[in-house]
Amino acid sequence: MGRTYRLSVFSAAAKKIRAVRITLDPSDTYTVEFLGMQKFEVLTIAKHEGVYAGQLREIFTAETGLQTSL
Repeated sequence: MGRTYRLSVFSAAAKKIRAVRITLDPSDTYTVEFLGMQKFEVLTIAKHEGVYAGQLREIFTAETGLQTSL
C-alpha cells in the first residue's frame, strides 16, 4: 500500500486526475498511479512502474501539467 495524495479539483482537470498514488516497490523503484473518479468508482488514468526517485517530478509534471518544487 502506497501513499495517496489528492489534487485540487481544478489543478489537473484536463485529464480528470484527482489523486496520485505512489508505492515503493521491493526493487527500490516506485509505482505511480494517477487516479480519477467516475460516479463512485476510482479509475486508474495512468500507471508508471519501475520509476526511479529522480523521475518522480518529471512523470508528475507530464501527467498533471503541474510543477513541483522543494
